[in-house]
Amino acid sequence: MKTVMITGATGGLGKALTADFKRHGCKVIRLIRKADCSGDVEFKLSQKDIQWPEVEPTVLIHCAYDFTDKNSNIKKNLNFTGTLNLFHSYRKKYGSSAKFLFISSLAAFAEAKSTYGQVKYQTERELLPQETYVIRVGLIHDTSSGIVPSMKKLAAKFSIIPLINGGRDPVYPVSSNEIYAVIMQILTSGKPAADKVILFLPNEAVTFRKFFNDWIGTKGVRYLIVPVYWKILWYCAQILECVNLKSPIRSDSILSFTNQNPDLFKEVIDHKRYLND
Repeated sequence: MKTVMITGATGGLGKALTADFKRHGCKVIRLIRKADCSGDVEFKLSQKDIQWPEVEPTVLIHCAYDFTDKNSNIKKNLNFTGTLNLFHSYRKKYGSSAKFLFISSLAAFAEAKSTYGQVKYQTERELLPQETYVIRVGLIHDTSSGIVPSMKKLAAKFSIIPLINGGRDPVYPVSSNEIYAVIMQILTSGKPAADKVILFLPNEAVTFRKFFNDWIGTKGVRYLIVPVYWKILWYCAQILECVNLKSPIRSDSILSFTNQNPDLFKEVIDHKRYLND
């Protein structure tokens, strides 16, 4: 039985991957803020000392990202330094060949404007020379957190979908099941970690409007689509965050969505080429 460790396993992609690996017979050790099940490991990105279990892990998949601090510099340092501390502690415990897989984003590139994109790119640069798997994925649409789930919740509550920039932006939809499948392909391929970011875009690009029109078509419910310029949503989210009110969509997530890598195929290797070469 494979033993898989996953950070961020209580929400978003981490939670979805946890369910997928368990469903396929793997033992999953969740690295989470508050251990509430036997076998969980308490972990925060601010934490330096991790109580690692006595197991032989197949891989550690790092999905966690801490959005809580409003100060972008503190957030950058927490997520970047926390990831490196996690990586070095993991390798110290389980050996220099222990597999480590970092989930990144299309928002990651050198000129990224969002804090999220900057941190992801900076972390990629640090991890790649150390024989780690770094995967950039498209727009994840079927998890419990992220910009798409946030907009779906708004739609369910108010029957309104505020489409950023009228939905003209191209997106590359990807499901958590597809991400699980490619991770399994990578882990079972026997191939060493690539010296470049692995780009995983299993589906063709569509406009954000078409993506939501297709989703609406599966619901059998009428929604009002309202085109909104991204800066209006961004300013509204910023105001709510400044007064400590929860914004339906994080301001930095809006910035990540509207400021994705203009050259997707720079400094990367496509997942099919990596697996087939």
